[in-house]
Amino acid sequence: MSEKAAACLWHAYSSLSEQSGKDFVVRGQLKVLTQSIASIFQLAGIDNKLEEWFAPDAVVSFSEYLSFMKKEVFQQTINTDSNSLYVTLSLDRIDEVCWLICSKMYLKQSHGVLKTIDVYKLWRLFNYLAETDVTGRVLCPVVIHHEEAEIICEKIVSILAMEHKNLDFESITSGVEHLAFAQFLHMIEGHCFTGIKSSVTGTTIAELFDDQVVQVLKKGYLQRKGQGRTGGWKEHWCVLTVTQFCLYSNRDETDLRETFQISTSSSVENVTEKPGITVLNIGLGGAKPNRFILNNGPKQTVELSSNDSISKTEWLNAFESALDWSVRGSSPKLLMLKLRKEKRAEKKEKLKKEAELRKLKEEEISKTLMELDAEKRARQDAEDRILQEEARCREEQQQSENTRRQLEEEKQIREQTERLLQEETELRMLEQQKLQELEQMRRELELLLRVEQEAKTEAEIVKAMQAKILQEEFDRREHLERMQVELEELLQEEQLKNMGLEEIRTKQEEFIRSEEERLKTLMVEKETQEQEYQTAVLKLQEAEQMKAEVERQLRVKEEEQAKLSSTVAKGPLSLNMTSHRGIGAFVDQDYTKRNDLTPLSPNSPSYSRVRICRTPISPPVLPDVIRSNDKSNDHRPPVPERRPKRNALDSSNSQDQQ
Repeated sequence: MSEKAAACLWHAYSSLSEQSGKDFVVRGQLKVLTQSIASIFQLAGIDNKLEEWFAPDAVVSFSEYLSFMKKEVFQQTINTDSNSLYVTLSLDRIDEVCWLICSKMYLKQSHGVLKTIDVYKLWRLFNYLAETDVTGRVLCPVVIHHEEAEIICEKIVSILAMEHKNLDFESITSGVEHLAFAQFLHMIEGHCFTGIKSSVTGTTIAELFDDQVVQVLKKGYLQRKGQGRTGGWKEHWCVLTVTQFCLYSNRDETDLRETFQISTSSSVENVTEKPGITVLNIGLGGAKPNRFILNNGPKQTVELSSNDSISKTEWLNAFESALDWSVRGSSPKLLMLKLRKEKRAEKKEKLKKEAELRKLKEEEISKTLMELDAEKRARQDAEDRILQEEARCREEQQQSENTRRQLEEEKQIREQTERLLQEETELRMLEQQKLQELEQMRRELELLLRVEQEAKTEAEIVKAMQAKILQEEFDRREHLERMQVELEELLQEEQLKNMGLEEIRTKQEEFIRSEEERLKTLMVEKETQEQEYQTAVLKLQEAEQMKAEVERQLRVKEEEQAKLSSTVAKGPLSLNMTSHRGIGAFVDQDYTKRNDLTPLSPNSPSYSRVRICRTPISPPVLPDVIRSNDKSNDHRPPVPERRPKRNALDSSNSQDQQ
């Protein structure tokens, strides 16, 4: 009983948790549900037991609550009354109580195609088909297998006498193995009752409910004989199920008159017709045709009559079937459901075993692949070792080749050394030619010395000219300063006398600007002369460098000549004072700085930049060879152009600009 009620209890528990907006339920929310179920079995003090089991604000899981209901409610009921009819009626009332709690949740999710009573019947059908584990316990959350949903849809289509639709249940269920009640309800409404009238929908669901849940074997009108010999016959609407036989006063099955429980002690007896039955005897409570008797114990015997023999035969067969299933202790629908579940379990187990076998095969394949990989790696390592050995052999060959090449190179070096010795012998024979070249280089050196002396002379002349120009510039600047002071004094006097002499002042300013421009021009000329002076100095430095290089080369050649034990005649050379102008062109006064040049004052700004050489320069002793070639090798640098003298004003402007 507890397992049959577990499904509807789970729906009520889920509805309470959704109402609270949480994933759990506290004890206070379960109080009304527990009291309602306890009142069905007339159990008192259930509130105290609930408080003993759970704390006031404790979170109660569904498994804990189901354990409480099994021990405190269902177990007490089984111990009190084990009547199957009582248990069946109690389960129906439990379903009604749980439906009152969860109906709002499921009706809210419905599309409105079905009525409330129809949704309730589908809900009970869903609980009846709920999935169970191996022990028969209902799985929580409560779900049904998609195959059961497919069977229900096919039965609905069959009841509606519609053309069978090739419904794609895989697309309907979206490949889901199990369906919750909300999904099951949407599938029924959307794919089975679209465009169907509500009256037809209600009739179809009622028939489906009777066939699957109530498991009605036969329905119809039968006449029942009253108690006693004089009891009359009265027509009733009768419903025969696998477990009970019910008599109603109307076809709507709302007024239940009497119920007979079908058990192993029940039996049905066919009454043969006796001759002499008249209409008068029937009206007086006598025998009727098409009669049979249901024996349900010594105190429950009822005589029934059908309208015709065909109906009687159908009722007898139905009773025989009910009695047969009562002996088996099950029902056809329940047995078929159990078989389907077992078949699914076997299929699942088979798939599980296949998966395990497939996994084992995959592991074997993986192991084989690993072995192949190991073998491949070993083969690759062997190939690598072979390649390394080949590389080592190639390296040894390369080393031997290098050794052979080195020996050949040493042989070539020895041959080259012999050739060098031979060349050195030949070089000694060429020393005389080199001596001649040295003589030629000495002559060139003498020529360079002469050019250097001339450049020095010209540089001194340029220095003297620059000193003179600078002195003139200083004088001009002093003159300009004096004139500027005088002009300023005159300007101040004129401004005091007459403020209208602005024109005179403007002219004076123009004159001053013109003088300043002239001073700038002089400064530019001065810079040009300084650049020329720097050029002459650079030429002197180059000549000195060339002289030093020639002397160094001469010393080197002399040392080589001394090593070769060759002697050079030494003695004073007979030199004549010869220049490009002829013999005797130079005198001693040409090599002495004249004393008539006015020296710069030590306080002059240009004194530090102008160096006047007063040391007499001795004339060089030139060889006779240079005298003869003097006229043809004139290498004198160009003499800078002398600039005309400037007046005192220009000199003072230049000094001011400096």
